[in-house]
Amino acid sequence: AQYLIGKPIDNILSENGFDVLISKVVVTESGKNILYVISVTGLDYELYESFELFTDVEEAIIDHTDCSECGFVEGSAVLLDTDAAIAGNAYIAATFPTYLTLSDVAIDQKTPEQYTEVYEISWDGDYGVWDDAYVVLHIGDYFIAWRWL
Repeated sequence: AQYLIGKPIDNILSENGFDVLISKVVVTESGKNILYVISVTGLDYELYESFELFTDVEEAIIDHTDCSECGFVEGSAVLLDTDAAIAGNAYIAATFPTYLTLSDVAIDQKTPEQYTEVYEISWDGDYGVWDDAYVVLHIGDYFIAWRWL
């Protein structure tokens, strides 16, 4: 929850005077996975935030970029699963020459390395085909789109 909210839980508690935050994942009848974050103060419970979680990396990226119609090539999300793959990716090498390892990406993007994954992405739009890269948090069964590189 703290990665989606963007700050540590302790900060949220102290800033808002909450006693505790509770996080629960609920699967809806339509199959969506929703993370509900509920604040508790005394005997009062209140919805603090909710987030849709994805079990498919491409769906997470498309949803996060609000780009379902902008040329995402289906099946193009390719995990760069080694440091050599990250260092050898032409887009990353040209745009982020200091990214030689997953650790380099995680440090710069402020993500926990143990959950950080980098995907090569292809686009086919009005200006032709081009490659890009996307950082995703992969926690348990869920993919959380983080940001474009």
